[in-house]
Amino acid sequence: MSASPLLVIGTLALAGCATSPFGGLFGGGFDDRYDRNRGSQFERAAVDACAREATRYGEVRIRDARQIERDIVEVRGSFRARNNRARNFRCAFRSDGRVVGFDT
Repeated sequence: MSASPLLVIGTLALAGCATSPFGGLFGGGFDDRYDRNRGSQFERAAVDACAREATRYGEVRIRDARQIERDIVEVRGSFRARNNRARNFRCAFRSDGRVVGFDT
């Protein structure tokens, strides 16, 4: 099988992710209304990592990201659980690239 059909199949499989980079890949989806271009590269990495973590629970909406310590960014948002209830979360992301806290 040549690479061209695989590319087409992969593109079609990812078409459902058009609304966000996380949409179909992580199950619940990601509401990209939060301006992911603002803030530092550290804050953007935190938003991406925390959104991936939260999509385990449902569709995600990020409200805020801010650096609270030298090596920690806190991300706040909400997710709509599979039972259609909205829940808030707070996520801590460390400068070594790890999510070190996730509270609902």
